Amino acid sequence: MIPWGPLIAALIVLGQTRGWTGIKLLFSDMFRYRVGIRWYALAFLLPIGVTFGAVYVNVAMGAPAPDTSIFATSELIALIPQLILTTFLAGPFTEEPAWRGFLLPRLQTRVSPWIASLIIGLIWWSWHLPLMVSDPTGQRPPLAFLGMTLSLSFLFTWIYNNANSSLFPIALLHGVTNTFAAFLFPSQFGESYLRLWWIYNLLWATSAAAVIAWAGTRANKNEELITESDQGLEAQNF
Repeated sequence: MIPWGPLIAALIVLGQTRGWTGIKLLFSDMFRYRVGIRWYALAFLLPIGVTFGAVYVNVAMGAPAPDTSIFATSELIALIPQLILTTFLAGPFTEEPAWRGFLLPRLQTRVSPWIASLIIGLIWWSWHLPLMVSDPTGQRPPLAFLGMTLSLSFLFTWIYNNANSSLFPIALLHGVTNTFAAFLFPSQFGESYLRLWWIYNLLWATSAAAVIAWAGTRANKNEELITESDQGLEAQNF
């Protein structure tokens, strides 16, 4: 699976349908970083909390505890370049322009934000399916991974629609999620690994449900959703 595939596809389609204007608008969404500190706090704290929470709930249920040596200062510092590499080159910043930057605003002109989230979550999971079925290690259990991608899809839609259509905090949250799962999950390989994934899935689902419960009454009606104009695509808050 080529991590740059979704971005390349989005650029090709935009170039054919909207020309340079559409491409510039997508890049504008990608690099719009002035969105408020709360979105950056969410991008870091939520995935770190969910990942550590899943691991230690699993430990409480009998899984082996992580080796404390992985928490050495040098190991934690090494996560910084890994996070940068993961976020900008290995998926998040090369997928999100397609899923949330290109597809989401267009779907929201036709269906509710939550239906759009469900559709994109299924497409996003399908994009990873060849990797999951060809990986002999079972690193991403397909059904549990489906639950996680759907939960994250709802969260990402909420962020996009409330953070001025910015993809930057979404890609960062995506990158932190991948980086810390890769950091902690190997400590749980073994008989308890599948259970870890279902705990992880449940925590993400709880986070998504909290957002839906809070924002549900504020969701835009279909007729109030964004419309495409000559100036570009703008998503209203919900």
